[in-house]
Amino acid sequence: MKKKIIVATFGIFMAAWFQIADAQQSGKVSRIGYVSSTRTAASDASFAALRQGLHDLGHIEGKNILFEYRGAQGKPDRIPVHMAELVQLKMDLLFCPNLPAIHAAREATKTIPIVMVSNVDPVELGIVDSFAHPGGNITGLTLQSLELSGEKAGTA
Repeated sequence: MKKKIIVATFGIFMAAWFQIADAQQSGKVSRIGYVSSTRTAASDASFAALRQGLHDLGHIEGKNILFEYRGAQGKPDRIPVHMAELVQLKMDLLFCPNLPAIHAAREATKTIPIVMVSNVDPVELGIVDSFAHPGGNITGLTLQSLELSGEKAGTA
């Protein structure tokens, strides 16, 4: 449930990132590329939460927003291929729900905005320069609440 709330909240962040509001006014359909390790969109709870969060903000799939979903069917070696395909399709934004997708997107484009959700330290892994100034075309959330809180495990 916590992950669904975070992903839904992240929909708000994404809307601000590539100005879906402007797309609604201009009639442009914004395209979001999404690569998952699952088989289908129907089996991906994070994707469902993202879609619902954007819908709750007034973004109607097929009218002002379009998702291009690619599932790697549990085979991580397929993720870079799918990501390269989405880059070729000139998505307006790439949403990366896992580390393999983040790495693949980072390698595939330096221009398309990449929004990541990660449970690892993206600074430590060299994905971004810092939390305050990620640099490049990558932004997003990390689920490292304990590490970012400044508290040590076992202390109150």
